[in-house]
Amino acid sequence: MWSDGRGRDPRVQAQDRPAKARRTAPRGAPVPPRQEGGPAARSVSHTSPLHANGRTHAMTRSARKPDKQVALALMYGGAGLTVIATLFAFIDRAGLADHIHAGYPAYGLGEINAAVTAYTVILSVVGVLGLLGWLGTVWAARAGKGWARPLASGMFAIAVCIAIAAVTVQDTNGEVGLAPLLGWLQVLPLIPGLAAVMLLWKRAG
Repeated sequence: MWSDGRGRDPRVQAQDRPAKARRTAPRGAPVPPRQEGGPAARSVSHTSPLHANGRTHAMTRSARKPDKQVALALMYGGAGLTVIATLFAFIDRAGLADHIHAGYPAYGLGEINAAVTAYTVILSVVGVLGLLGWLGTVWAARAGKGWARPLASGMFAIAVCIAIAAVTVQDTNGEVGLAPLLGWLQVLPLIPGLAAVMLLWKRAG
């Protein structure tokens, strides 16, 4: 038996060495490439395309959600403007009566009141139908119905026709039948309506 000069057997020293030291690769052996970034990077690099697509769709939906909320807010605003335009026909009956009297000086008080009542009824029917159209479109958009966008576009086209008629249709005397203020109030709901329709179709794209 021999020792290393310190009184210890070299074979005993070899057994005392750590297992990691015994597993050290010999000199000249190829070293495997080191993966950068650790376990987190490896988990990302091995992400399946299916999971990546799922995250992409989720991000797209979250990005489109504010557009939907803005479109709904615009439609509620349009409904409010429709209510204001309808109620104003009752508030400004005197202005409507003055407009009719200016166009028909020969009309008596009874005839003027009858004309005012007729215009008020017409504007009320248009306003109620418009409000139902707004609320129906809001419900369809909130429920995610596929026909919400065509419905909004159709309602907007009808509103444009009504607004044009309100400010351009002439009475038998050759003048616009509806008082200018009441006519232009019919135009106001078109502004949020157009913006809402554009946002709804933007979400579809």
